[in-house]
Formats: sequence, C-alpha cells, structure tokens
Amino acid sequence: VRRYTVDSEEVSRLEQLFGAALLDDTLCERLVRQRDRSLLVEFGISPRVQSWLCATRADTLPELARALLPTAQ
Repeated sequence: VRRYTVDSEEVSRLEQLFGAALLDDTLCERLVRQRDRSLLVEFGISPRVQSWLCATRADTLPELARALLPTAQ
C-alpha cells in the first residue's frame, strides 16, 4: 500500500472528512465508492490529495483512511 505525505492542516481536514463519513452513510458512499470530488472540495482537500485519494484502491472507509492517514488504525 502506498502512503502519501500530507501536512498537518491537510491531515486535520482529512480527519474531519473521515469523521463525518463515519456518521453519515450517504457521505461515506460519496467518499469511498464515488470518490466525489465536490465533497472533497467542500472539506478543503487539496487538488494533490484529491488525486491521490481518487487513485487509491480501497473498498471501505477504514482501508481508505489507512492508505491516506498512516496513523489511522
């Protein structure tokens, strides 16, 4: 699994996005299955990380989180 380097502000935005996805099934679907870029823009995810996220192979929210956030368990 390839790991990506992101700064602390980006990590904070990703954590907010993943946290929201945990609480909202529709949002989770948009993130994990659809890789909805408009959702990523809403959370202030940079274009570079958007590209990484969209290219990352993951079928579940935890898999996606582990791929993008190395400290995620």
